[in-house]
Amino acid sequence: MGDVYEAIHRKMERRVALKVINRELFQKAEAVNRFHREVKTAAQLSHPNIVTSHDADQAGEHHFMVMEYVDGIDLSHFVKDRGALPVAEACDYIRQAAIGLQHAHERGMVHRDIKPHNLMVTADGTIKILDFGLASLAPEAIPASGGLAASSDLTAAGAIMGTPDFISPEQAEDARQVDIRSDIYSLGATFYYLLSGQVPFVDGSVMHKLKSHAQVEPAPLDSLRVDVPQEVMEIVTKMMAKDPDERYLTPSEVAQAMEEFLRTWQPGEEDTPREGASNGGNDSGSGGQKPLPDDSNPSRLPMVAKLLLYTSLLPIGLIFVNEFVPLPLFSGETDWFWYCVLTSIALSTIGGIVLNDRARL
Repeated sequence: MGDVYEAIHRKMERRVALKVINRELFQKAEAVNRFHREVKTAAQLSHPNIVTSHDADQAGEHHFMVMEYVDGIDLSHFVKDRGALPVAEACDYIRQAAIGLQHAHERGMVHRDIKPHNLMVTADGTIKILDFGLASLAPEAIPASGGLAASSDLTAAGAIMGTPDFISPEQAEDARQVDIRSDIYSLGATFYYLLSGQVPFVDGSVMHKLKSHAQVEPAPLDSLRVDVPQEVMEIVTKMMAKDPDERYLTPSEVAQAMEEFLRTWQPGEEDTPREGASNGGNDSGSGGQKPLPDDSNPSRLPMVAKLLLYTSLLPIGLIFVNEFVPLPLFSGETDWFWYCVLTSIALSTIGGIVLNDRARL
């Protein structure tokens, strides 16, 4: 659609995003009129979950928009960096996007190109919807008689506005006649992407993907990951229903479904670590603790301590017996009395240390 630059608005002295629209989108005069008409309408949107449009103008052959600067990352790159998102996080992002879409819906606007790339997430977790008013320029991008590359990043020749990976069946048929339910389908496909880490229909040309959106169900989410609750799968299925009448009728219904799920859901705790999970920096598995070797097993320590304490009584017993029955051991020149006393003290001390260490374990 164009290139985005970080800029400073000199009069307002604030940081903004400057989007320079691809010149090929303005090959027809009607496209210029449509651009200014759409962005003027989009500028009326003022909502925390929608990027604010400040201005739109032309400099020579270049048409540009001045928008709110968002310090964040789009969800497409976010998922590419992190992989499929945790369930609660994905639900909250879709909930916020639905609230933003509801604001636009109440003002008569349909986005027509909802996708992860057009949803920005800020450092504090706020979702911002990008490019309101720009999807209507897409039909001018490729002449009706032009060829079409088999890429999910291109729109179908002269008839499609939107992105094939996330487009609703009815928008592929006639983009001019769609309503907000088309955005709900695209938001559902985006939800699928956040939860699975892949688009609903991975393989095939653009036309094959358009046909799949109209006729084929995507792979069940529980076949791609095991921790997606049944309620969430049902929400995704309803958002992506082929028939618009079977979807949620408004984005506010989607947001309400998300809120109800998040309010009641209690995520289960896994009893065992997942395969390939971090082992805490060593080879002992999750938790970072290495198992004690067999010869230092804490369960054996009390027995060793008791043996040492009992053995320490033996030298004292020998001294006591020698007082009544002289023993050959004490008849020599060596003073065995003190040897026995010291041995007894040493053994009892070691036994006490072992017991103390066991108590700390």
